[in-house]
Amino acid sequence: GKILISGTFSTLTPAGTTTAVTAASVARLNSDGTVDTTFNVNANDIVNAIGIESDGHILLGGNFTALTINSTSHTTGSLARLNTDGTVVTTFVPAPNASVSTIKILSDGKILVGGSFSAFSPNGAVTPVTRHGLALLNTDGTVDTSFDPEPNDVVRSISVQADGKIILGGRFTA
Repeated sequence: GKILISGTFSTLTPAGTTTAVTAASVARLNSDGTVDTTFNVNANDIVNAIGIESDGHILLGGNFTALTINSTSHTTGSLARLNTDGTVVTTFVPAPNASVSTIKILSDGKILVGGSFSAFSPNGAVTPVTRHGLALLNTDGTVDTSFDPEPNDVVRSISVQADGKIILGGRFTA
């Protein structure tokens, strides 16, 4: 019954109140529209995309490089996984080198991400895996190297048809 929202906001003033609640770029609302203050996640820049995994984990993608959870900062890069209580899953570190615009979780649990990135360095990998604008990640955040369609510019949206075909939108021409 909770609602996750993201964007460029720094505070929220729920309907029927006059008191602003601090929430930087991401927040969780209760079903009545009030801010869920137990979800104290603040991003240092825009959160463009949210994905909810089948086990309840929350994926955030955007321009941010760090999340502050209950006054503790976590360097995350522009893609992070959260537990349902809003704490960072520190074992999920895909490390894209630029912004993530869209997230689509597939039925097998793999994660399609689109954005302006050109490489991933999962879990501190010394040699980055090149992926331009679109990547398929395994559930542990590593790059699925069998998938590399190589769009020539930014991917802004992803949809998957019932037959498994992927539809992309963005600034790419090939």
